[in-house]
Amino acid sequence: MQSIPEIRIETSGVSVRLRCDTADVDVFHFRSLVESLPSLDGQSRERALREAEDLYKGDFLDGFTDEWCEDERRCLRALYGRLLRQLIEASRVSGQFDKGVSYARKLVELDSLDEESHRELMILYHLSGDRSAALVQFETLKRILQDELDIPPSPATAELHKYIRSRTEGRSSLDARGAESHRYLGTENFSGTPMIGREAYFGDLMRVVDGAVRGLGSAVVVSGEAGIGKTRLAESVAAEAGLRGFDVLQGRCPDLKDPPPYHVFIQALWPRISLADKPGGEASSLLSTLLQALAPKPSSDAANTERRLRPRFFDSAIVNEALLNLLGKNQRDRPTLLILEDIHGIDKASTTLLVTLLGRLSKTKLSVLLTMRSGGDAKAEILSQLIANGASEMRLEPLGERGIEMLVRTALRAKSLPSGLVRFVWERTNGIPLFVLELLKFLQGEGLLKRDPLLGWAVDQRALNQAVVKVPSRVQEVIRQRIQGLDSETRKILCAAAVLGAQVEFTLIDWWEPNCSRRRRQDFDFLTRACAWSPCQ
Repeated sequence: MQSIPEIRIETSGVSVRLRCDTADVDVFHFRSLVESLPSLDGQSRERALREAEDLYKGDFLDGFTDEWCEDERRCLRALYGRLLRQLIEASRVSGQFDKGVSYARKLVELDSLDEESHRELMILYHLSGDRSAALVQFETLKRILQDELDIPPSPATAELHKYIRSRTEGRSSLDARGAESHRYLGTENFSGTPMIGREAYFGDLMRVVDGAVRGLGSAVVVSGEAGIGKTRLAESVAAEAGLRGFDVLQGRCPDLKDPPPYHVFIQALWPRISLADKPGGEASSLLSTLLQALAPKPSSDAANTERRLRPRFFDSAIVNEALLNLLGKNQRDRPTLLILEDIHGIDKASTTLLVTLLGRLSKTKLSVLLTMRSGGDAKAEILSQLIANGASEMRLEPLGERGIEMLVRTALRAKSLPSGLVRFVWERTNGIPLFVLELLKFLQGEGLLKRDPLLGWAVDQRALNQAVVKVPSRVQEVIRQRIQGLDSETRKILCAAAVLGAQVEFTLIDWWEPNCSRRRRQDFDFLTRACAWSPCQ
């Protein structure tokens, strides 16, 4: 049998009070659980979240119109909305996207005019793999806002819709292109072109990044030549990780001969440094500590020079530990994605810190994504050092002819292309995505590639004559950077080949180093790997 709780009625003047101290009232219990969530963590917080969600069965005293009922009903609905948002965040971080979809649906039902709730549902649909449902949800929101408030979706929602659609188009870029192409009057910058031909790399990276959710921290170095798509791939991973609840930190090594120490790490960690340096932060003196360590106060006392120089090594250790400690901190146990780009230009202090970080990644909720340009002994040395300390390499390869066709179709937003254009672009760009887009932009600017509203794209046959088409300036700059990265002997061979013509027999270069065939063959192989030339039959 179940005991009946003791209930007493107390009166005082004109008021009547109902006391039921021993009774279990669901409303009181629900309110208590939701209000206790900020002080809970780990499994106790998960249990409280689930228990509170189970308690809410609908509006408080639904059907009663008394004013006090309406007030309590609004208050409990607000608490339930707050609870659902926390459940959605927990589902995203833990990778339970299907559960997150169910919670996001309830949030939308709670208030169909809350645009943020619709965005949450779009994100969860996308993460669960149902991108078509995410796009349908956007159209539903668009219709609701138009009918009820006569306003369009906010820029944030429109950007999310654009991103999800680009991920869908990246998988099936040829679908419905012809039907849409007439809407676009110009595609000169191609800034909205989705990532093409990198879906397998993206999937592999996201599987590695998702390991951080389970405490399996790791590091991946994405390498490849300039223009191959390293930055675009890193941007896509950052966007996707952000949607999954990761705290994303990003930094880029400056293109300087002598970069300042710790530049890339301080840039990436600046949001946390700023937060920690606020009054009451966990490390309110962190910023001043970094500044003192990196730029100690000058002293005119020459006798203290040796004593002042000695602590610099000690200061480096302090800075390393301070930055590593800050990197290990996260909000509510959220996983972290650290992206450091162009590490071929990393400074020595940051290299030491990065190597130390790699040794501590296991059993952490931190995933590290590094990008670097391939080629050159110095870059190879950095890469081998990172791999020796636990990082894995993912080398991006040039696109094949099929990939180039998909990229050109997507950039031009066309189902059909002029005859010979794809082969011409493929041969001229060596499969480098940046070169493809720059070449298309150049052809348009020169009037050699035009779009007719009725007939589609047409290419001037003179453009297919390589003697007519110049090399776009941005491509020239990349080529100059490639050549500068070669040693002097290899540059001599490349210059000789350039003078001799577009196609050169190896025997014609024998005169250059007749007594060093082994070294020459190594140079040939290196130039091939660097895409400075390509062997032909």
